[in-house]
Amino acid sequence: MKAKLIIYILLTCIFTVSAQELKVTGFRAVPMDLSASTHMRRDANGTPCALVKVVLRAEGASFEGNVVGDTQFRTNEYWVYLTEGTKMLRIKHISAKPLMVKFSDYNVNGLQTKCTYEMDIELPAPIIPQENTLPANAPDIKKKAIDNDSVKITEVVET
Repeated sequence: MKAKLIIYILLTCIFTVSAQELKVTGFRAVPMDLSASTHMRRDANGTPCALVKVVLRAEGASFEGNVVGDTQFRTNEYWVYLTEGTKMLRIKHISAKPLMVKFSDYNVNGLQTKCTYEMDIELPAPIIPQENTLPANAPDIKKKAIDNDSVKITEVVET
């Protein structure tokens, strides 16, 4: 019975950790979107940047890489300006582990100047702690005594 309880707790922890990852659900160039040209931003060398619109329905994300200037949040999407030829972007949000996106995984070897791209990111659902996370057939533990680093169960009532 104890082995089943330990296995259940370990599996719950594993699934909880894996559920807290950002996920790219799509990345593509959007040639008909002229935002990168009409809202142009230039890098330190004067070269026009590429624009990646990161569709993420949560505020508070941050971006690392060849980012030029501040990121703008506009109704469920972030406008991230990146230098020409950029190959990766790191995305961070407080509710998930950081995500490194390699554009080559989506058949883009490097961002092009004045081009607009769209990236869809799925944010993990928040985990709501439940009052009783043990299985229904787990023993009802009434009293515990802690001695040094070990825990002893002094009374167990089987249900």
